[in-house]
Amino acid sequence: MAAIHPTALIGNDVDLAPDVIVGPYAIIEDHVKIGAGSSVGAHAVIHSYVSMGEGNRIYPFTDIGGEPQDIKFEKKESWVQMGDRNIIREYATIHRSSNAGGKTVLGDDNFLMGHAHIGHDCRVGNQVVLVNFAALGGYVTIEDRAFISASCLLHQFVKIGRLAMLGGGCRVRQDVLPFTLISDGDARLYGLNIVGLRRAGFDKETRSLLKEALSVIRKSGSREEMLAGLGALGPDKSPELAHMVDFIKKSERGLLLKAND
Repeated sequence: MAAIHPTALIGNDVDLAPDVIVGPYAIIEDHVKIGAGSSVGAHAVIHSYVSMGEGNRIYPFTDIGGEPQDIKFEKKESWVQMGDRNIIREYATIHRSSNAGGKTVLGDDNFLMGHAHIGHDCRVGNQVVLVNFAALGGYVTIEDRAFISASCLLHQFVKIGRLAMLGGGCRVRQDVLPFTLISDGDARLYGLNIVGLRRAGFDKETRSLLKEALSVIRKSGSREEMLAGLGALGPDKSPELAHMVDFIKKSERGLLLKAND
């Protein structure tokens, strides 16, 4: 049986795995599912329509599944869907979808530091880090292993590519290419995220190919020219380059290519 502190409030149709721990004064509203090995800290609030996997650690004073900050929102059923082994630190917030039946999605092994915010209808992959006060507007997509530093502001509908790193205080209005490093408040492209690539186990050949690809991208005058140049590098022989090409093809807000002076 779950270890629920006597001061905690538990709603209806709540499915807690037998070893879930719920701390003092925590609130879990109706229609919530929390998987095995998870814990909910003191004063945390889990609103209705939240589904969590296993091994999640929800720290005190977090707020998960709150209504979206969308004036068009009609009070209909929508969800936050969370995977396994996520760490959600104090005062972080995750809002449910603004669309009936929709989902805000958080994958596995993510780390949200204090006061981080995930807006409605966002899709966050796996092993993503959001440092303190990082804020995601609605419909933002973040691919696996991206690192979003403190106080970054991500415009709604922006997409952040795999293993990209955003330096502190960036204001991001366009899509960030996979494997790149963005810094400065007005968000400038510095180059490849070399340290991240090394830590992720990418070999020298792959890093060199991605560096060449980024050079092609920067020199291109149009998306068509960009894709033609990348095609000549052989994306069929490199999953990483193929992913970058696919990312470029699907970009809707345009690519953040403003270079560091």
